[in-house]
Amino acid sequence: MLNHFANMIVLTVKDPAAAARWVLDGGLPASQTWLVFLLASALSGFFAQIGLILQPLPSTPEMMAPNGITMAFMVAGSILILTGAITWIGRAFGGTGTAGEVMRLVTWMQFVMIALQIIQIFAGIISQDLSVLLAWFGIGVMLWMMTHFVTVVHGFGSPGMVFFGIIGSALGLAVVMSVLIVTVGLVAPQGG
Repeated sequence: MLNHFANMIVLTVKDPAAAARWVLDGGLPASQTWLVFLLASALSGFFAQIGLILQPLPSTPEMMAPNGITMAFMVAGSILILTGAITWIGRAFGGTGTAGEVMRLVTWMQFVMIALQIIQIFAGIISQDLSVLLAWFGIGVMLWMMTHFVTVVHGFGSPGMVFFGIIGSALGLAVVMSVLIVTVGLVAPQGG
C-alpha cells in the first residue's frame, strides 16, 4: 500500500495529467473525499509543527509562530478556498469539473505537497539553504500539478493557457482580498 502511494506521488510529479485521471477514476474514491481531506489537513499541520520545532522561525512580539492545529485549520481552509476558486473560475471559462472532483484533486495535491514537506524537513537538518531551495521547487511542482489538474478536471485543451489563467486568477484574487482586508479594517493602511 505504501509503495503504491509513493509510486502515485512520483507519477503525479512526472505526469500530473495521468495522476489526475487516476484520482478521478477512483484512485481517491468520492465517498472518502472528506475523510482524506481531514487527514491531509491534519498531516500538513503535524509536519508543519515538526518543521517549526526543527527550524524555528525568528519570532517578534507582533508575530506568533503558528502551531500544528492552527496550521491544520489553515490548510483545510486553503483546500476549501482553492476548491471553490478552481471550480468557479474554471466553470466561468467553460470548464466542466464539479466541486467534488476538484476537491479530490486538490486534496491529492496536498498529499504530494506533504511528501515534499517531509523531504524539506530532512533537508533542513542537513542544510538550511537546501531546505529553501526545496521550498521553491515545491512551489514549482504545485503550479505544475495544479495546471494539469485543472486542465483535466475542466476538460480544457491547453495547459499553457490554464497556467496563465491560474497566474491571472491568483493576482486578481490577491488584489480583491487585499482590498477586502483593508476595507473591513483587519489591517490599517500604512503611511504618513
